[in-house]
Amino acid sequence: MTFEQLALRPETLRAIKELGYTVPTPIQLEAIPLLAQGVDLIGQAETGSGKTAAFGIHIIEVIDKGKRKPQSLILTPTRELAVQVSVELRKLAKYHNLSVVTVYGGASLNVQADELARGAPIVVGTPGRVLDMIRRGALHLDEVKVMVLDEADRMLDMGFIDDVKMILSHTPKGRQTLLFSATMPDEIRNLANRHMNHPESLTVSTDAVPIDKITQTFVLVDMRNKFDVLINLLQIRKPQLVLLFVRTKVNADKLSRGLNRKGFHSIAIHGNLSQNQRDRAMHAFRQKHVNILVATDIAARGIDVLGITHVINYDLPDDPMVYSHRVGRTARAGASGQAITLVTPNQYQELMAVQDINDLHIEREFIEGCITTKWMTDRKELIFRPEGFKGEPILPEGQTPRRPRSGGFGQRPHSGGYGQRPREGYGHRPQGGQGQRPHSGGYGHRPHEGQSHTPHSGSQGHSSHTGDQGQRPHSGSGHLSSQHRRDGPKR
Repeated sequence: MTFEQLALRPETLRAIKELGYTVPTPIQLEAIPLLAQGVDLIGQAETGSGKTAAFGIHIIEVIDKGKRKPQSLILTPTRELAVQVSVELRKLAKYHNLSVVTVYGGASLNVQADELARGAPIVVGTPGRVLDMIRRGALHLDEVKVMVLDEADRMLDMGFIDDVKMILSHTPKGRQTLLFSATMPDEIRNLANRHMNHPESLTVSTDAVPIDKITQTFVLVDMRNKFDVLINLLQIRKPQLVLLFVRTKVNADKLSRGLNRKGFHSIAIHGNLSQNQRDRAMHAFRQKHVNILVATDIAARGIDVLGITHVINYDLPDDPMVYSHRVGRTARAGASGQAITLVTPNQYQELMAVQDINDLHIEREFIEGCITTKWMTDRKELIFRPEGFKGEPILPEGQTPRRPRSGGFGQRPHSGGYGQRPREGYGHRPQGGQGQRPHSGGYGHRPHEGQSHTPHSGSQGHSSHTGDQGQRPHSGSGHLSSQHRRDGPKR
């Protein structure tokens, strides 16, 4: 079926043609005729499925051009998504002479209020700023026909659900409500049951992001040379456009600066940036002035940029479900893509959780500088050892095995391991009284019978506990030798 067969207005079809849309996506094909009947809709679909055009086309078709007050309100969890939705709606409304106003935090409230005062049939915004506008009397929702909650699960995660409920209370009860969410937690279902009128449900798999077109691999790395492995990866693969995920805002800035020092072109985006900075970062990435965008999960929510060839998970996500959202940013519009995850040995169980929850099998690959052993010990569990394998680890030709330390990966040798009783001499209560080192002969400690009052060990210039010639002193530096002790200090 084509867009022409959906009985759309000529102005809408003209705009769709200019955007290059030829065939409706599955969600557009199912949702547009359903919405035309005026029913409420719950759509389970992710970014990249075409849902923005699905509800955008419907809104443009039903709005009364003669009215200046808001007739449609679209709530989004982030500023980036609000801007992105607004851009697409403006393109679809190009020949309808409809204005689209975007309101979000981090930008001038007075400027946005002036835009609303000039007339705004379609308003797109984040919950916090929309609620601010309502309280200031700059935004009136009493004539809203279509209410859209886009990425409702993310609004729940970000703590906006109470703001959303408050905003809904300011809209007419007879409105049409559309809710789109990648997942459907209980609180979202409760919200739908309370604020929607017998909604229809529509679940669409994201065929726009076919999983079989995304090559997914992981690289086992030591935390100490993780950045070096990333550099080697970028130099070897030479990706055209990379979305690089980290967990924290601090790491986003740090990693972006490090990449730029190595000669790459990267920019960071996260919640601490002003809206102008975020807009400039996205513009630079879309226009390919930089080819690496370092992002946190919340800042990247809703980013839909065509041509991303690689998604690199420098850090695993806190929530295993987020992995699929990250990976889905590549392989758009029928293209192929690659997703690579850097994993340290103690994160292996997190990787297993990602695979189990998302029903995936992620292959291991080797990049210069990564850990190349087929097995590693972690809390005495063999996690990379093939079944039935015995003996030395399997290494690439020419390399020699490097065994993990006795206490497990990353633990201090001979410490006894995390949670085990330490061996005597490390973490052991000293004999010379509380707070003293064993056999230290410190202040208040009586020397052994028959020995001089020289302390047994410790600070520089004192003799060690043992008097056997050639035996290594217990601790400290600058200890006197056995011969020195017998002859006495030089005068």
